[in-house]
Amino acid sequence: MQFGLLGTGFQLFGYEEKLQSNPLQHLFEVYVQVNKEAADDKSVAKAAQEFFQRLELGDVQALSLWQKFRDLSIEEYIRVYKRLGVYFDEYSGESFYREKSQEILQLL
Repeated sequence: MQFGLLGTGFQLFGYEEKLQSNPLQHLFEVYVQVNKEAADDKSVAKAAQEFFQRLELGDVQALSLWQKFRDLSIEEYIRVYKRLGVYFDEYSGESFYREKSQEILQLL
């Protein structure tokens, strides 16, 4: 559901320029703002649920936005970790487990 909030929040409050210049900070700001709005406005919470459902159903636009946020986030993580002298072979996160669970379901 968190990405439903973030996706909806970006549609309502996001700016492409800010996303490109400082992705993690802008996504954080959007997430905080949309959470406040969703607490006060049930239509925002409903829109977030609907966005998340679209994502789970494979909606191209929702997946594209998720992929964009993921790619920008990983680029920033790599930059920060590099400064710390930390390197990873793979960046998979939660999406890895969703893909694996889908593969297992197909085998059943």
